[in-house]
Amino acid sequence: MSKGTSKRIWGELYKVIDSSDILLQVLDVRDPLGTRCYFLEKFVAKEKPFKHVVLVLNKCDLVPKWVTLRWVSLLSKEYPTVAFRSSLHRPFGKKSLIGLLRQFADGLKNRKNVTVGLVGYPNVGKSSVINTLRGKKVCNVAPIPGETKVWQYVDLTKRLYLLDCPGVVKEVGEGDADVAKVVKGVVRAEKLADPCEYIDAIIKLVGVEKFLQHYKLPAALAGYADALEVLEALAQKLGLLGKGGEPLSAQAAVRVIFDLQRAKLPYFCAPPAESAEDVAAALQARQLQEIAAASKA
Repeated sequence: MSKGTSKRIWGELYKVIDSSDILLQVLDVRDPLGTRCYFLEKFVAKEKPFKHVVLVLNKCDLVPKWVTLRWVSLLSKEYPTVAFRSSLHRPFGKKSLIGLLRQFADGLKNRKNVTVGLVGYPNVGKSSVINTLRGKKVCNVAPIPGETKVWQYVDLTKRLYLLDCPGVVKEVGEGDADVAKVVKGVVRAEKLADPCEYIDAIIKLVGVEKFLQHYKLPAALAGYADALEVLEALAQKLGLLGKGGEPLSAQAAVRVIFDLQRAKLPYFCAPPAESAEDVAAALQARQLQEIAAASKA
């Protein structure tokens, strides 16, 4: 990202914050903490404390149900949090989120129109959330960072309006680890100088056994000493070979990163362990649900 482009996108972000009554921070449920914009939360808390902030845990169809429930439980202690699945035909959380927005809007009776700004890292699915809420495609979406270039204004109801903002992140190497930005989808795989250097961290994130199973690689590679061993085996498997049958490890690495960023390679960051009180409360809630279900049968 060039200096001028970065400055322009930051300008777009602050315009969205200033123009919004409610801010939806869209997070990737596979790594909610890694896709939280803490700098944005601090800015809003300090400079715009009167604005409502809601966390949207998007892509909940990509993780086990218990992971989503646990993250919702944890993050709800800080901000209202909604589990969400972006889909025009099979959405999840749409009614809950619209209901929450209407609730906040009811408290802003002095405003003729209420603006809802969507913010977050690139590739978390902000435009997809808007399309889902709207029930049709009104924003361009793509499994690559940077599809949204400028803010987009979309009507949700007669009174509620949605604003889509370009994904904002610091430059690669400016604080956040490069590998974290690759995992988040902030950086395109083909733009990386050496894609191979990220593979060891990706294997550990996914889990070595799951990684090998996903690509149908020999289980013996589980004790690999260097990620290049795995990449060479993967290149052989995929037929990515150069002159003399030499495995093209860099191309195999790009394939892995593509798969990760496009949700073809499953992974998730486990939420912190539950306390005994949390476990007891969850069990009690489950028992009540079972009793209610039995009474309806």
